[in-house]
Amino acid sequence: MANFTDITFVSIDGRNGDCLGAQFAIRRSANQLPGAKQLLLSAEKPKILLEGVTHQTIQSLSYFEYTIFVLYSLWHLIDTEYALIVQEDGWVLDGAN
Repeated sequence: MANFTDITFVSIDGRNGDCLGAQFAIRRSANQLPGAKQLLLSAEKPKILLEGVTHQTIQSLSYFEYTIFVLYSLWHLIDTEYALIVQEDGWVLDGAN
């Protein structure tokens, strides 16, 4: 089985809350690519943090601020060679592809 330690799955949610949809997207993706890091960026730490998911607090983001954050700030928080942004409505379906 391949090891994907050079990838970080990251979900960015500028809203407050538990971000469970974002966390599920991270976990589902990580199940397809074992060894990848799992990072949730949100305005507050969720009360429930799924196993394997690391959280880092960021400022609240509007739609426009999200775009600016991804373009200019996200790379500072990623320590792997690659990052794959997943969201509560989009994640890795088949790691073999």
